[in-house]
Amino acid sequence: LASDAGKVAIKAKTDIIKSVEDYTLAIESEVNETQDSYIVTIQLPNIKKEDLDINITSRKINLKAEFDHEVEIEQGTQIVRREIHRGTLNKDIFFRTEVIPEKAEAEYNNYLLIIKLPKANVVQGHKLEL
Repeated sequence: LASDAGKVAIKAKTDIIKSVEDYTLAIESEVNETQDSYIVTIQLPNIKKEDLDINITSRKINLKAEFDHEVEIEQGTQIVRREIHRGTLNKDIFFRTEVIPEKAEAEYNNYLLIIKLPKANVVQGHKLEL
């Protein structure tokens, strides 16, 4: 019975470590391109707005964050122990065409980050007066 509890605890720890590693390495981003801009959407669970560092250049976005994720290990109805897993996020998103970093707009609600970046070389019409 004690060895079974030990096996369950080891499996739980392994599962937790794997889920944190997966979280750290596999943040998915969605990039939608319109005629005049890029819209980047990223789900960042358990990362607070104040822990996010976003840097934009003419060809990429770099996201950095550090996070603490508290996990409670339960045995039956009692919490046996609490663990804090710390991790970092460092993700680059590249664009096919240049963007205007100074005109980027972002919002962050419910761990969902949306960044809109206007393209730099959008050809806009100009009426020539004679």
